[in-house]
Amino acid sequence: MHYVTVFCGSQLGKDPMYVQIVQSLGEKLVKDNVGLVYGGTSVGLMGKLAETVVKNNGKAIGILPEFLQHIEVAYPSLSELRITQDIDERKRQMLALSRAVIAIPGGVGTLEELSQAISWKKLELYRGEIAILNFRGFFDGFLKQLDMMLEEGFIDAPLRRSLVVEGDVDLLWEQLKERMYG
Repeated sequence: MHYVTVFCGSQLGKDPMYVQIVQSLGEKLVKDNVGLVYGGTSVGLMGKLAETVVKNNGKAIGILPEFLQHIEVAYPSLSELRITQDIDERKRQMLALSRAVIAIPGGVGTLEELSQAISWKKLELYRGEIAILNFRGFFDGFLKQLDMMLEEGFIDAPLRRSLVVEGDVDLLWEQLKERMYG
């Protein structure tokens, strides 16, 4: 079984569509026999994603830093829960386990995790695919910054082109599957 790491918020966000997006993504993972790797908590979009995967009999690996156990309770009934010493170890494990990363709308942690995945891809420390769900232009500012980095010669065109960017979860998943399984 292959796994996909999903970076998303520990909050639900204001728009109920965010919950629908993670539920749809969770259903797609299970339907295509792809396991989930995520932040391990039962709160926010992370919790809704895990809930969808678990309730549909999919595989879900949660990776939770020790210090967050008392703040963000782990989702029950995961296939596996790994407790790490810190956030850095959490991210290393999340990337090591996955064939692809999907970033969906979230907070600064989501943005930081996405940035690290792209940086590691540039350094060839991560060889998987990276996808960004740009729902309603959520990541437009980030993508504009990447384009500026490209324009100014700080990143190269193949790295920028390697990112799967789509505003619709169905289209994003189809493109990502094509890249993962070719």
